[in-house]
Amino acid sequence: MNKKYIIIGVVIVIVVAYYLLTKNKGTGNPVQDTINGNAGKLSNLTGANQVAVTDDSISPEDLEYNELVNEYKQKYRRSPEPSWTISQLKKRIAEYDEINKTINQYYAIEGEQSKTEDDLSNMSLQEIQREIQKEQERVDEANLKKLLDRFVATCLNFGSVWNPAGAKNKAWDKTVFNEILNLSSTNLKKLNNMVGTRKDELYYPENYSALKSYWRKRSSLADAIPTGTMRTYRTGASAAKTFRDEMIKRIK
Repeated sequence: MNKKYIIIGVVIVIVVAYYLLTKNKGTGNPVQDTINGNAGKLSNLTGANQVAVTDDSISPEDLEYNELVNEYKQKYRRSPEPSWTISQLKKRIAEYDEINKTINQYYAIEGEQSKTEDDLSNMSLQEIQREIQKEQERVDEANLKKLLDRFVATCLNFGSVWNPAGAKNKAWDKTVFNEILNLSSTNLKKLNNMVGTRKDELYYPENYSALKSYWRKRSSLADAIPTGTMRTYRTGASAAKTFRDEMIKRIK
């Protein structure tokens, strides 16, 4: 039995020894051995290069861009414009809070706005601020037209030029005067210029019972307030005079 195991062990040793002796030998054909050797080296080199390409396939700039895109998506919950550069993305991300605040200001403006939320989300902070200015100017102009209508109405509320006795029942609208006095300098000048568009309506004399030859067209806020009895006979004449004097001082 022991002899059997000894024989098996010897056979195994012989096989292993033969394998080790023949492992590093060539095929016996020098050309084939050279080809096989070079192929092995090329395989090793290719494997190394593949790892290098994989590591270097994303440049630092691309990596930064991808990170900024993800940050933009997290904040704005939408994808940025494909044409945006890294610097544009950084600026938009930095402006996020201010842009949100400005967009809210845009929608707080009276009336219906022309830009949608999608429109605004693709604009810079400066562009949104310009849109706010445009919308505010539109609202201001509409309000100025309404205020002008009321101003013209109180100027024409003198009754009959030939009935001075009825003037006391034709009060000046002090509310209109106060609203005009509270306008900004810019809007006050705009309103004053708008009076000229209504001069054909603002046609009357300085005094009651005056002949037609003394009638004239009025083309400014101050000039629309008469200096004679067409002002003084009406209720609220002192408020009208104060208004006229302020318009002369404020509008040059």
